[in-house]
Amino acid sequence: MSVMKHQSVSTTQLSVSQPSATAVHGYVVWSLVVIAVGAALRLFMLTNQSLWYDEGVSLVVTDSRNLAETYAALWDRAGGDKYQPVYFLVLALWRSVFGDSELALRMLSVIPGALALLFVHATARRLFDDKHALWTTLYLSVSAFWICYSQEVRPYALLFLLASVQIYLLTFALEDRAPRARYIAAFALVTAVSCLASILLAFFTVALAVSHLVAQRRPGAWLAWWGAALFACLPVLWYFLMTPAAVNPSGDSTNGLGVPLYKNAVFSLYGLLVGHTYGPPLGVLRDSSNMAGVLKDYALRLAVLGAVIIGLLAALLVSLPHILASTGRRARSIVFVCALLVTSLAVAFVVASLSKINWMPRHSFYLSLSIALLLPLIVIGREGVDRWRTRFAGTAFAMLVALNVFASFNYFYKSEYWRDDYRSAAGYLVDHIGGEDQSILLWGEPRLLSYYGDSATMDGWRSVPVAPLSSKLANVDDGTGNIFVAINREFTWSRSMPAAGPVESQVEDDYALVSVQKYVNFNIYEFRSKHGVVTE
Repeated sequence: MSVMKHQSVSTTQLSVSQPSATAVHGYVVWSLVVIAVGAALRLFMLTNQSLWYDEGVSLVVTDSRNLAETYAALWDRAGGDKYQPVYFLVLALWRSVFGDSELALRMLSVIPGALALLFVHATARRLFDDKHALWTTLYLSVSAFWICYSQEVRPYALLFLLASVQIYLLTFALEDRAPRARYIAAFALVTAVSCLASILLAFFTVALAVSHLVAQRRPGAWLAWWGAALFACLPVLWYFLMTPAAVNPSGDSTNGLGVPLYKNAVFSLYGLLVGHTYGPPLGVLRDSSNMAGVLKDYALRLAVLGAVIIGLLAALLVSLPHILASTGRRARSIVFVCALLVTSLAVAFVVASLSKINWMPRHSFYLSLSIALLLPLIVIGREGVDRWRTRFAGTAFAMLVALNVFASFNYFYKSEYWRDDYRSAAGYLVDHIGGEDQSILLWGEPRLLSYYGDSATMDGWRSVPVAPLSSKLANVDDGTGNIFVAINREFTWSRSMPAAGPVESQVEDDYALVSVQKYVNFNIYEFRSKHGVVTE
């Protein structure tokens, strides 16, 4: 009888454990599927769009023959790239091995963009559980913001990977047991590399340190981790203290705020949630004189986004009692991630206020980490909550995922959302300029024109003396042929020139407009001199 009872208990235990094993296997399979989808989206149509202005800057900086020349070119260049040198040094090495094709250049962002998904998944799993990790990874895999920046020849995908590794290693500091020296050493090394990789990650590291202290509340353990990190970062601190902005804050250029800070903050959060390509294209948003019309044209999309955000916030309020009732390591993880979101946002706001930088979503990319880690709390772990409320939260989350898929569709297939089309502009100039014609780029990156095969167009901003536009053209034009005037982002060029009005009106006394060819963020004007050889 006792044997039969023992066999019955064993059978019962087996029937209970078997679904658990199946569930674990299901989470593993789905996690691999989600990560694979994220990697595929970062590879999808990788060379469909032309390299754009900022990617041209990456080319210019890494055109040097060796790393020393690359570093010197980076240091001498005005702007912010000297404050994130690691990517450009890696890109210079990458180009020497894999070449300069669009595919090769962009793969340096695809790879870290995909690897970051693995580290974020592992972080969410260590902080919470398998289900939480799956939801977190799903959101980041389809994130329109990160799909875009994982396809650009710019540092942000690499920076996101470094931030992901940082926060993953720090999860070992949140354990109850004594910290292991190898994890502390690894964290200190990664933190030093991260801070050197970008001053933005240095700001994120400050938020990370504050959040760790708030969550752990063990000063001894906190000092063990952050003392080692600070020591490793001392050479990085010296580097930043030697930069022009530290020596002379007004002597290095930044893109100033063109709109109030609170609008930049709203736009940054919007971009992090659904990317730049969900609502109005960036070119449309720049037309502040018609903002009411823009909002009207995109009212439905913005209303849907607003409804999703309100739905997520409502679901959060419903879940809040259950979230606050968490105990043990889960409670510590929630405090850590919430503190990280608040401190990261505060740091981003303070930096934007003091530097007067044009605060864009990419300047606070690290916020997407804490956002992605917090969102699943709204959807899962909701024991005791009515089923309809659970479904409501899941629907709001699913809608956010769908909006990112929609934004990615726009990014891939809608030309109005594309960046500067240097590829088409260069092809047009090569095909249409005859032996006696001349061409000049008034604003843009000449390196990209040569990259796409046009080595004849002159740099009208740096090489030709600044003067009234007719005189500038006269410096190039000998009157024997037509002159082609290419302008990348004409709205930027117009702000930098003292003369006002359209290009053709500025030269109408001396030149007749023959034709205008338009590409994405590119206008090419063809002029014919009215006087033969034009003199100043």
